[in-house]
Amino acid sequence: MGSKTIGSISQLTKWRKRVSGYMPKEDEKKIEKYIPDSKMESLAKSAVRAVGIDVAGVDILVDGKTGKSLVIEVNAAPSWKLIKKYCKVNVEYEILKFVSS
Repeated sequence: MGSKTIGSISQLTKWRKRVSGYMPKEDEKKIEKYIPDSKMESLAKSAVRAVGIDVAGVDILVDGKTGKSLVIEVNAAPSWKLIKKYCKVNVEYEILKFVSS
């Protein structure tokens, strides 16, 4: 939001499972709060600036073999349910706070 990250999660995907190899069935939908390092956060913020929006969700995949981060998409109208659930952030409040400042 603007230049502030309000939450970040890590979620297993089919792509990530293929790169990482075998993953037990119970871990297929594992989602957890994720604290991005400065390089990952910078990549996300650069992607948002590139499309010229203030409130966004950024999908990034990390290649398990090379460690290379790839921006898949910047969502102008992301679903905030997972951020709210796993990061315990009131996203609607944060948006209102941002637009009123």
